[in-house]
Amino acid sequence: MSARPGDFTETIKKLLADRAGHECSMPYCRVRTVGPGAAATQTAKVGQASHIYSAGLNGPRGRGGLSDDQLADPSNGIWTCELHGKDVDNNKGDAFPAGLLRSWKELHEARVKRMSTGAPAERWVERVRFMRTPLFEPDSVLYLGKVTVIGGTNGAGKTAICEWVGAVRDKGLLDRWTGSLALHAINLEISFTSDKEHVLGMGIPVGGTARFTLDGAPQLAPPLAIDTVFLRERYLPPDAEDDLRGLAKFFSVDADTIRLVAEEVGASGNKRFRHMGFEPVPLDEGEPPESVIHEDGAPKMQLIVETYSPAERYPLSNFSGSVHTEVLLSMAIELAKFKSRSLPTLLLIEAAGWGFAKEVFRQVAGPIDECAKHCQVIIIEPHNRLDRTRMHEHEWVQYEIDMPPITRGLPRPPAKLKLQ
Repeated sequence: MSARPGDFTETIKKLLADRAGHECSMPYCRVRTVGPGAAATQTAKVGQASHIYSAGLNGPRGRGGLSDDQLADPSNGIWTCELHGKDVDNNKGDAFPAGLLRSWKELHEARVKRMSTGAPAERWVERVRFMRTPLFEPDSVLYLGKVTVIGGTNGAGKTAICEWVGAVRDKGLLDRWTGSLALHAINLEISFTSDKEHVLGMGIPVGGTARFTLDGAPQLAPPLAIDTVFLRERYLPPDAEDDLRGLAKFFSVDADTIRLVAEEVGASGNKRFRHMGFEPVPLDEGEPPESVIHEDGAPKMQLIVETYSPAERYPLSNFSGSVHTEVLLSMAIELAKFKSRSLPTLLLIEAAGWGFAKEVFRQVAGPIDECAKHCQVIIIEPHNRLDRTRMHEHEWVQYEIDMPPITRGLPRPPAKLKLQ
């Protein structure tokens, strides 16, 4: 039988097997796919080269707009065992989107390279396992891609995921889940790779406080193993002391870090902002001098923003709300990129109202994809505001929180995390 256009050659199949160390690339498998055969002169092979985008016209995950040559290229292949090679193609591949398979391939090949050459480990958060929570089915698993989008109705648990994951760096995010508010126990595990593979655990007993473990060993505080940046508002709070201190508090960092982040937005080649920097707030005519001075004697500072198109240079407070949103997103991205230099880092974006609907998707997709070259991104957004077609084109991994109907007077039924 002759090979159809888009099929892998035997050379490509061998290349994929070799790059995977002859192991299944699925993170929960990793079975060896070659070994001794029945006779001393034989080998047994149980691996296969699976397509990420299908070589068939109506195959799993579609063709992704690729040509036959691109479909047959090793970049479109992932090495699996025979069992999981069938799994990834079942039900049109809906349970294994292209972005997730590509992430797993890159992660597995980095692991094999580290084991064979001693290369530095890829910093990567692989999955979050919710063993016990008041919101989701027991042992629900969230596999993370470079960009992971979680949709659902209000109250489904999207914000809770960000709070639980973000708590590895900021325990204050657990205020509504601990102490007298801890009506239900919470246990979760975050599997990640840094210098090697690790598991960070968090548990909250009923009426208790959060407890953390790293590779099973109890920790007195959240271990410095994963970093996060949580962007949960569109605007700087109106009660901020000034732009500098307000942004430092907003991002949970010190003022010097915020200065560097603002400068880096312009220096990094941002296509929207030419420059950002802080200047003292000027004294308006008739105002007392103390109006521009903090109680500690330090001058109040304002963020000066210079844009490309239209070419404008004003304090942040002079711009519209949409520019405020873009500034915060740009600073969050630069901060996450900076943190990712030393630790696996997640940028958490609570995107309700941020502009992930169809009409403005292009404006935010580019910066987020650029950020994903350095760290991973989790976006939560109401499902009715998501442009799923474009997200598939960008290979963003998409989940929907499927929440059953709630019956008055009965406990809330657990929700399901469903890949889209």
